[in-house]
Amino acid sequence: MANKGHFIDRNADIPTAGLSTSGLDGAEGVKVCLSISNPEELAESLVRRNYGQIIEKSQNFPAGSVLPSSSIRDLLTSELQKSRFMSFREKFYEEMYFKKATLGEVKKTYSKPEDVTNTSQTFGSPSSPTRNECLYDVILPAKSAEQVNKEYEAFHDKYIISHNHYFPSEQVNRRYAQPFDRKSPCGDIHTHGDFGLKVKRCLEEGENHLKVIGKAQVDFMDRNEAPLGMRNKKHL
Repeated sequence: MANKGHFIDRNADIPTAGLSTSGLDGAEGVKVCLSISNPEELAESLVRRNYGQIIEKSQNFPAGSVLPSSSIRDLLTSELQKSRFMSFREKFYEEMYFKKATLGEVKKTYSKPEDVTNTSQTFGSPSSPTRNECLYDVILPAKSAEQVNKEYEAFHDKYIISHNHYFPSEQVNRRYAQPFDRKSPCGDIHTHGDFGLKVKRCLEEGENHLKVIGKAQVDFMDRNEAPLGMRNKKHL
C-alpha cells in the first residue's frame, strides 16, 4: 500500500493477492474480498448448504403419498374415451399395415410308395419286423478278420494313389517300371555285410583309368609338393 495514490489501479474490484485486507477501507473491503464472483461456485455452495434440509424433509413424507392425477379406471378405459372415427381409423391402419396372409397347404406329390415309412425302412433297407436287430448292426455289419484285412488293403492302396500318403513306418513305393530295380543302384546289385570292401573297390583306380590334369595344376603341384630329395623351383 506504499504506492497508494501514485498509480491508477485498473482492477480495483479485484483484491490484491497475498495482502491482508483487515482494517482497510472499513468492513466493505472485507466483504468485497469474500464475495463469490463465479455463479457456479455460488450455486454449489447453496446446494451443499441446503442438501441436508432437503433430505430431512423427504424422510418425513410417507411412501406413496403422491398419487397420479388420473385414476386407474381412466388408464384402463382409455379406449372408451376415443370417438368412433378415431377407433375406425386405428383399426383401418392396423389392417392395412399388419395383414396376416393365409397359411399355405401342402400338396401331395405321391413320389414315395405308401409302404415306405420311417418305421418300415432304415437307411434304405427294410426294417426287421421283430425289431430285435440293433441299429449298430445295420450301419456297421459284422465282418470276419479276413474280409476286414482284404478291404483295408484295397482301401489303403487307393488312398496312397489319391493322397500320396504313407505311414511313418511304411516304405515308399515309387512304382517304377521295369527294368529298373530299386535294390540294384547304379545297375549293380550290392549286398550288405561286406564292411565297406566293395566301396573301397569302387573308389580304387582301375587299369584303364585316365587322369586329365592341366598344366596349371601340374605346376602348382610341383611348387607345393616336390618329390623327396629335390629342391623346389625358385620363381624369379
